[in-house]
Amino acid sequence: MVPYVRKSFYKHFLDGLKYIENVSDAKYNDESWSIEDIRYKEYSKAYEYALDKTIKETHQAVEGMYHNLNYWGD
Repeated sequence: MVPYVRKSFYKHFLDGLKYIENVSDAKYNDESWSIEDIRYKEYSKAYEYALDKTIKETHQAVEGMYHNLNYWGD
């Protein structure tokens, strides 16, 4: 599941760079960096935005998984 969370964070970080920081994403071209990588924290607003969006997305995915497990458990 970690690769999917990392990919989601990366997508949200690029959106944050574009819409919050007004910065080109040219040097952020590696999805394999850890979410806590120091290179992301250089743009704190975009980082916080991406972290918040990723947490919300992950919680929603887990809730969906619980729902599906309960459905098939009956």
